[in-house]
Amino acid sequence: DSCCYTTDPTVSRAEIINLKEPEEWKKIPSECEAYESKLPIRDRNGNVLKEYYLLAYRSKDKQEILICRSKDFKDSIVSMKVGKWSDWIIDSIKTEKETVEYAFKMKLLELDLPEKVKIYRTPVHKTTDFTVPKEFARELTSSIGPIFEWTNPADFELGWIDLDTQMEIYEMHTEWIIKAIRFLLKKNDWDLFITQWHPIDYAQHIVFGAIDPGHPDYDPEKADQYWDFLGRVYGLFDTCARLLQGLGLSCVF
Repeated sequence: DSCCYTTDPTVSRAEIINLKEPEEWKKIPSECEAYESKLPIRDRNGNVLKEYYLLAYRSKDKQEILICRSKDFKDSIVSMKVGKWSDWIIDSIKTEKETVEYAFKMKLLELDLPEKVKIYRTPVHKTTDFTVPKEFARELTSSIGPIFEWTNPADFELGWIDLDTQMEIYEMHTEWIIKAIRFLLKKNDWDLFITQWHPIDYAQHIVFGAIDPGHPDYDPEKADQYWDFLGRVYGLFDTCARLLQGLGLSCVF
């Protein structure tokens, strides 16, 4: 599942991390003030499947985070700045039966050393065997990139992400769906083509209390922000609809 790594113990159901002075790291620049922690990836039973090393550092006016496979400054898989998403991180886990390749993204939401770190991680999703027939997943991934599947509102409701980040998730999900539609429509001849796009449903879960004056959570100062958010989500759906109609298809929504 997705995860929030944070130093803030008040964040519900988050993975709480503790920053400490780095031990046994290689090649950390001498001018850096640095702190380390671990970022585990757990299964739904809480078992650790994989661990990455986090190195948070600052020098002069710059603060960044490195995610590394080992305690080596030069062995980073991604460098992160506040407010920015990582590229796809593609790695693998060895099980008793097989080696499973997976992909995920991360966004650094807060960084204020030496005390505050907050990172959001998307679900760890397989790059193969998620389709029927299962061998098609590899072709899909190699042609249009790893699947960006998760759009559930739970991460926003838990306080892991803000509204802007939720919108970015919808945008990345929609971008992948559009690529998949284009790829599939060109690859096969279709009598009936069905696609399911969920953000409108999930967005309404988020905004209803915020835009309904009769709801106990209604805040008139924030209502316009949530109306704008909902309108932008409908705009994403319009993008999908225009794509299908532009291809000359008869569409039912």
